[in-house]
Amino acid sequence: MRIFNRIILFILSGMTLGCNTINTDCATYDGQCNLLLTYLLYNPVYELRDCELLASDSYATWYTLLGSSDDDFVSDICGGRDRLFVTGSTNGIVSSAQGVTPISGYPTSPPESKIMVASYGSGGNMNWFRIMGPAGSGQGSTAIAATGDGGAVLLGNTAVDIPSIDGVTPLQSFQGSGEFIIIRFDKNGFVQWYTFFGGTGNDQPRDLIATSDGGVLVCGTTSTNIPGYAGLSPILPF
Repeated sequence: MRIFNRIILFILSGMTLGCNTINTDCATYDGQCNLLLTYLLYNPVYELRDCELLASDSYATWYTLLGSSDDDFVSDICGGRDRLFVTGSTNGIVSSAQGVTPISGYPTSPPESKIMVASYGSGGNMNWFRIMGPAGSGQGSTAIAATGDGGAVLLGNTAVDIPSIDGVTPLQSFQGSGEFIIIRFDKNGFVQWYTFFGGTGNDQPRDLIATSDGGVLVCGTTSTNIPGYAGLSPILPF
């Protein structure tokens, strides 16, 4: 029997952590499938301990699972106001989580990597989640940051154009074979704006922060020159 990755979230003494497990159902797999708390801080894969012990531990406020019947991976997690956000990728269909259906679901038959992003309340209840990316090519996310209005901004990568999301078209068009994608969500999980960034080669996003003036600072790597973007020229050329 194949064992799949699945995302698991913990709230530990006021600190939020995200990690990958290697079991399909952590709550019911013979009580032997959760990560050891201290080990999770250093290497969040493969160390397995009792679920029941974790659930009753005084340091664990709550924990929950998010994922499909195929491989799921977490890339980043952040807190903002009275909620937290988690993002990663999924290779399978997630039809519901905690009784919540996705704003946008898996677009094709698995397995094919797609961006997954979710919002939770402070008590672990799910506010919303969605899976994003067109059929025919893989997408993933690398970072997420909370914004002051209860929303979030996500940094990811895509190998193909995404012409619209929620009826919104990109601020800057897709240029190459692999680019940054930056997506701004409102507090209800709908896209306010999104844009692509990159050259004609392979571009790899790394991290982002949301700035106090409502902007976004992103970083990553590129394999080609980007001579101009949105009417700007680089301070230091390629």
